[in-house]
Amino acid sequence: MVGTSSGFLVFAQGRVGKSSFMRVETDSRRIERRFAQRDRSAPRQARALVAGLVGLSDRVRYDLTLVVSELVANAIRHAPTTVDGEVRLLIAPRDGHVHVEVRDPGEGFDPTPDPVREGGLGLITVSRIAREWGISTGSGTTVWCNLEAS
Repeated sequence: MVGTSSGFLVFAQGRVGKSSFMRVETDSRRIERRFAQRDRSAPRQARALVAGLVGLSDRVRYDLTLVVSELVANAIRHAPTTVDGEVRLLIAPRDGHVHVEVRDPGEGFDPTPDPVREGGLGLITVSRIAREWGISTGSGTTVWCNLEAS
C-alpha cells in the first residue's frame, strides 16, 4: 500500500549528487506534481518521483513507473500548447488501489492507435497494466487509471 504506519508518505526528491526527503501527510492521501507543459524532462522526473516512494512492492513500483512515465510523456508530447500550460500528475491511494491522473490543457483525443504512425502503443500498455482506466474531458483532458496496490 502507498503509505507507512508513521502517517506519512515519504519519497526522495532527486537532486544531482544528493537526495532529500519530502513528507506528505496521508490525510491528504495524495502526491501531486506539476510540470511546465513543454518540459521534456517531465517523464524522467515523474519516474524519479515513483522510484522514491516508500511502501510499494517491486511489482507495483514497476507498473506505476511504466504508467506514470507513459501518461506524462503523452501529455507533454501531444497536448496543444497554451500560455502558462502545465501537466499535472496525481498519485493517490484509494480503496486498495493506486489512483493515477495526468491532466493537460488539451480538449480530449481518440485513444485508438493509428496504424500509419510510429508508436501509439502506450495506452495499450496502460490498459494491460491498469485494473481500469479512462479519459475525462472538460476544462482540459485527464487520463486516469487505477492499479492494484499489492
